[in-house]
Amino acid sequence: MNTFKKVSLLIVALSISSAAVAQVTRDDRGEIEDAEIVIEKNKSLELPEANRNFEKITAPVRQPDPVLQDYQYIDRNVRLPDLNPKFRVLQMPVEPPKKLTGNYIKAGIGNYLTTYLDGYFNSTRNSDYSYGLRVKHLASGYGPVDKQNSGSSENMIGVHGRYFTDALTAGAALEYTRERYNYYGYNQSKEVDRDDIKQVYNTIAIKTNFVNSNTKSPLDYRLDVNLFNLSDAYSAKEFEIGGQFKGSYKVTDNISALLNTDLFFTRRTDSAAITRNFFRVKPAVQYKADALTLTAGLNLVYENDTTVDQSNVHVYPALQGEYVLFEAFTLFAGFEGDMQRTTLRQFVKENPFLGQNIPLFHTNKSRDLYAGIKGDLGGGLAFATRVGFASYKNLYFFVNGNPDTSRFDIQYERDFTNVLNFIGELSYTYAEKFKLNLKADIANYGRQSKQEAWHRPLLTTTLLGSYNFNNKLFLNSEIYYLGGIKAKNFVSNETVDLDPILDLNIKADYLFFDKFSAFLSFNNLLSSKYQRYLYYPSRGLNILAGLTYTF
Repeated sequence: MNTFKKVSLLIVALSISSAAVAQVTRDDRGEIEDAEIVIEKNKSLELPEANRNFEKITAPVRQPDPVLQDYQYIDRNVRLPDLNPKFRVLQMPVEPPKKLTGNYIKAGIGNYLTTYLDGYFNSTRNSDYSYGLRVKHLASGYGPVDKQNSGSSENMIGVHGRYFTDALTAGAALEYTRERYNYYGYNQSKEVDRDDIKQVYNTIAIKTNFVNSNTKSPLDYRLDVNLFNLSDAYSAKEFEIGGQFKGSYKVTDNISALLNTDLFFTRRTDSAAITRNFFRVKPAVQYKADALTLTAGLNLVYENDTTVDQSNVHVYPALQGEYVLFEAFTLFAGFEGDMQRTTLRQFVKENPFLGQNIPLFHTNKSRDLYAGIKGDLGGGLAFATRVGFASYKNLYFFVNGNPDTSRFDIQYERDFTNVLNFIGELSYTYAEKFKLNLKADIANYGRQSKQEAWHRPLLTTTLLGSYNFNNKLFLNSEIYYLGGIKAKNFVSNETVDLDPILDLNIKADYLFFDKFSAFLSFNNLLSSKYQRYLYYPSRGLNILAGLTYTF
């Protein structure tokens, strides 16, 4: 309203000024002449009514002036390479493959006049084949008693090769092993001739295997065909040839057919020649659901090692079930029977101080009922436990000979031996740098003959650990504990409780160049001359140091 009044007064003043100017006259020189100005006040001025607008007037917002983008068009002559459509999904950047030579040689020396040499020479990287050579030497001139009379040595040389195709991987190896031992478990007050206590085992092995490489095929299999020929310093020989086949065929997404077979022909020669044949076939059907796995089959075995009160043919059930609980724990249970094949070569590996004309019989595990649980506790911690009750016929035990107690014989339990067994295992892994594994095996033997389980430990505990420090220093430790071992001298009819065995081993490897490293190992760090077998004390603390070169 104030603005409207000001505009109206301005219009009135202009009108009055116009009227006044119209009555003024000027002479020739431009000067105003005398005149009479008459102002009339009786003129009526009327203005139209104004519409009152009470709305608030909004001031317009100033918009910025548009800025035009300045484009520059430059012609570039670019030639794209031809497209080669090979599609491959990479989850992580792949580094170029390193040059692999696969060759190393290790050499060292230690106390007890110990010498050590280990070499592995392999072909370079090839997608079609690989081949190599392996040599090993470990000898101790002295032993725990009578110096050279308790020395030992092991030498091995072998060649191997593998051939790769899209459907099959074939491998073969030829090895020769010579092991030298002395029967030093004699009475130390007597003098002996070293040639009379000498034992040498020569083994020639030819190993072949054929493995399925076609991952898209519903048939998966592995076939091993091996030949072994063992001879000792006396008249004992053993020749064996056999094959093992393990296969599975996926019928549907949930059902698979399984087949395991073993076929061995063995001829053992000592004071007499004995032919031992063994054939086993184990067909089964496996069903897998989301959390449940069931396997049911039969175990059919033929063998001619049977004693007079047994049959040559054995038929056993084979049942097993697994159930995944909470995606981290697996419950399992089963019931089965089997025939456990034995050979002279196997017994020599367990106890090299065997005498002559060792009796050989397969062990009949007539039934085995077991259950357990395994799982992942998180944080790199995993565990497994198993409880089993089994019954055996012809279960074997090592006993000191009669009359020569320094050479071992094998005793069989002809009646049933009931074995209650518990196995527990705990492992821990941290960032692939630190690993720890603890395993305990507890066994209780119930023999019908009321004899003890000679030279079989009732408790076996192992603790294995490894640590990788900045890929420079590698530490490995082993602790073994065996307790409850009993032995018997059948000449004096004396039963001996052997002291518990506690064996601590530590080994360190230090990489000080890309191709050179040094190693230092301490075996039996507590220097305990324990007896694993009666009258055979072990070496005390033995130290081995050396270098490793890779090329």
